Amino acid sequence: FVNALKNLHGQISGARKGLSAIVSISSAGIYTQVFSLPPLAGEQLEEAARLTLQMISPLERQLAYADWQLVGETSGGSHEVLGAFVESATVDRITRALRAANFLPVAIEFGSLSLARFVNKFSQLDLTKPYLAINMNVEGVTFVFLHNGNLYFHYFLSWQAVQEKSGGGQVTLEDFQKQIVVELKKLLNFYRSRRGENINDVILMTAMPPQEISQLLKSNFNLNVIVMERAQIDPVWFMALGAA
Repeated sequence: FVNALKNLHGQISGARKGLSAIVSISSAGIYTQVFSLPPLAGEQLEEAARLTLQMISPLERQLAYADWQLVGETSGGSHEVLGAFVESATVDRITRALRAANFLPVAIEFGSLSLARFVNKFSQLDLTKPYLAINMNVEGVTFVFLHNGNLYFHYFLSWQAVQEKSGGGQVTLEDFQKQIVVELKKLLNFYRSRRGENINDVILMTAMPPQEISQLLKSNFNLNVIVMERAQIDPVWFMALGAA
């Protein structure tokens, strides 16, 4: 991994050291939770968010990194805040590898957040509406729920998990479709129970042919499917563009 990073560094900047990097890591192992805070500002808001993260963390405080961002406001004027948690060992391992290859990580975020930013930057959608963005890549399928254009919650389904849930053998198209339907039913119900509203539109971001998954979403959930495209940009770069 370090050698691959060194080769990349050499291609970008030759022998020059200290190349700054914004890093978007896999959404696997990232835990998120939305919580509410009173209408505070400045240092009071920072302190309240920090204390809340400590209380709700699903990981041991000493073994985790956590951060937060504002994602909205309740009808009563309270802040809606997205908290994110990850094992510190995961980030430290990536940071060490980057520094060994002469990259200087200035920010590290996770893929779902990058995808949400990509939609905000490059889509012409009405982001006052709720959306589900689905990204499929070599790791698996990421479901990103957007509220007012912000990441509300996410779920990552790895190809390994699909294989295990399908009996452990070779995964067929039918196996994959069944798992998508099962997981998406749970996720849509969860969002409805939390927000009191339905998702009607899906943003599909994939380098794979979109016809099969689009038809699956339409026939099983009556969802309007929007295939996200950018001229001359492969969808595998969407996450990186969102992080930049």
